[in-house]
Amino acid sequence: MTLNQAAETEEYMFNMDLTTESQFKVVYVDPETSEQTWIPDGMGNNYGENGEITADGTYTVFFDPTVSGNDEWFYGCIYIDMPDPATMFLLGDANGDGEVDVIDATLIQRVATRVSVPYPEETLMQGDIDDDGELTVIDATFIQRYATRVSTPYRIGEMVSR
Repeated sequence: MTLNQAAETEEYMFNMDLTTESQFKVVYVDPETSEQTWIPDGMGNNYGENGEITADGTYTVFFDPTVSGNDEWFYGCIYIDMPDPATMFLLGDANGDGEVDVIDATLIQRVATRVSVPYPEETLMQGDIDDDGELTVIDATFIQRYATRVSTPYRIGEMVSR
């Protein structure tokens, strides 16, 4: 699930394989209170006249967690464990400028070699690609690979939560 950067409001999206037999509704369950919030997608889309899917395929589902749905919106449901938006960050964005690029890799290399950098540790740790609790040349290398469009096994450039 990723934050839809093109949306005007806080909107998330994810891909889902659906068939003409599928019906669903997104439900957010607060991990602390177990309170459920029924969430319509941010496009106002129900994928069919009564929530049904009109053709088999992979659909990108859009939804806005700030909008409450109602029981009439969709008929089936899927449950997602959505992280608190306040804990989400762009993986690899070590300087917090909203982009993942070679500047982030260079910054991580400086931290790894004990050169002082003028960024808070919390922001810098967004560059901890392998989530080992340290900023190393391995993290910088994966960001360099991402910046040059070489595949990596990590979700660099996506909104994530730890």
